[in-house]
Amino acid sequence: MNLDDTVKEISSLEEKIAEVLVSETKYITDNISKSPDLESFYYGGAWEEIQNGDIVAEELAEIFRDEFASYIPGLADEYMKETGVDLSVDTLTERSNSWINSWSVSLGLIMVLNFHKSVANAIIDFISDKKSVSDFVKHANDKKIRDDFYNARQASVTEILRAHSVAQQEAIMQNPAVDYKKWVHTGIYITKPRMNHVAMNGLTVAKEEPFTLAGADGAAYSPMYPRDICLPAGESMNCHCTHRGVVNENVLGLPLLVLQQLQAEAIAGDNAVFENEADKTDENNLTNPDDSGIIDTGGDSLQDFKVNTGGLRNEEPLTQKQIDESVEYAVKINSSSPDLYMPPERIRYSEQLNISYGAQFDVLYLGTDTYPIPIKNIGTDAKSANSRISWKGAIAHELVGHREASLKGWTQANKLFEEAQASIRAARFTLDLSGPERITLLRDAVYRLNKNGYSISEVRDLLNIKER
Repeated sequence: MNLDDTVKEISSLEEKIAEVLVSETKYITDNISKSPDLESFYYGGAWEEIQNGDIVAEELAEIFRDEFASYIPGLADEYMKETGVDLSVDTLTERSNSWINSWSVSLGLIMVLNFHKSVANAIIDFISDKKSVSDFVKHANDKKIRDDFYNARQASVTEILRAHSVAQQEAIMQNPAVDYKKWVHTGIYITKPRMNHVAMNGLTVAKEEPFTLAGADGAAYSPMYPRDICLPAGESMNCHCTHRGVVNENVLGLPLLVLQQLQAEAIAGDNAVFENEADKTDENNLTNPDDSGIIDTGGDSLQDFKVNTGGLRNEEPLTQKQIDESVEYAVKINSSSPDLYMPPERIRYSEQLNISYGAQFDVLYLGTDTYPIPIKNIGTDAKSANSRISWKGAIAHELVGHREASLKGWTQANKLFEEAQASIRAARFTLDLSGPERITLLRDAVYRLNKNGYSISEVRDLLNIKER
């Protein structure tokens, strides 16, 4: 593997990211400069409008998607050849293609949400200190909120190294001469090592199985490779670990045609496993896969939207405290707009119903599945985004996603697009959702679109996701 090529790739990606981040900072400071004071800007609705108009998440997603799609196949081919087997990587598995699409979108959103949070915190501090708009703009331009070039460098290094891990795993999965993979800790003499990563050195597992990493936070993680996106940032940023396939020398001596056949079978086998995992995800996601995402409730299927848990969300009766906080949150979501206000008398709890929005009578039904099950109870094979959607995210999906679109006449006739629209709207416009809550909702939309042959960029103009 040529290190110089990796450095060049990092620099190229860094330039693209930096250009977008600089433009985002300018977009926000230019708009803030138009306000007479920070307090009216922040509390008068201008800040919310600016966040909604910030398209950088989409721009970053396109940059990362193009980078991963063009870079990973060639890397995987190089990693394949390093094992000594006379095979090429001519196509990626569905698992890797799905990862490229979904992680690109999530990564763009993470970066923008983190910046918005930093800006909001800074504004609140400046308001408290009675500082002016010009003081704030100078603060931002002095890179005190975000150093665009440093962030671009950090993101490009991490994501190029992550691309290496994904490419290596792809090569390992396709390689018939590899049955096991080994975690390799590197960089101990040039970086301050994480001792839990040092302890991973030499750990060997079957190639289709995850490693088990004891996190610095005390939690146990199951990454398929170093810098797997299941790991928190503290375990991925500046991590220089690698993993590699353990070669079975006996297989290397097989005829080329046999090796090629085994490679094709490996790709088909992983695609089948991934498809089966995806089917399980569909069965337990926000929507019904057999109906492009909407469960038939006995009436107009475009008028009642329901969450199907498949056992991966809470099935125990909610406590009165949970019911009360759910109702309070549902009312709060639309409390600032008289036209969208959802009165508590139209919010009903039933242990026999899934969480759902009934458009015919403008009613929100709360079910036991409003809440997820504890994360410790979710098996390692549970891939469903729905199993991780918070109770706030589930309510936002129904009210901001489906209800607000319905009241404005924006319900999609295409059921797949309706569900994607609902998750994206909830992720973008529900102000008090955390970053992870937004990402989980957005991943639900991305996965559904990708599985049906669409990308967000292809359908963006068809969906009502640009304004609340």
